[in-house]
Amino acid sequence: MLCRTLLMGLLGAVALPVLGLGAEDTRRIDYQYQEKGLKVIEEKCLVCHNRKRIEEAATSKKDMEKVQRQMEQKGVVLSDKEKQVMGVFWRQNPFKPEK
Repeated sequence: MLCRTLLMGLLGAVALPVLGLGAEDTRRIDYQYQEKGLKVIEEKCLVCHNRKRIEEAATSKKDMEKVQRQMEQKGVVLSDKEKQVMGVFWRQNPFKPEK
């Protein structure tokens, strides 16, 4: 069992970077923030707004972090973690049209 674990660890150390799945791979991190950002939108934003309004705001040239601060002034409560997730989410902005 120990030999198998060590072998799998060694194979992973060699194979993952070669396959582009090593520590430098940021695609999973980006996906996690997108997933978590969409969850915050679902739980917090869709209470008052429909998805179309949110997507239109996000695809326009609006400063979504400013919009978020305005919503907080109106009463939405975001934890520090949710604010961090949304900051990354708005910078990545999966709603913006691709070039």
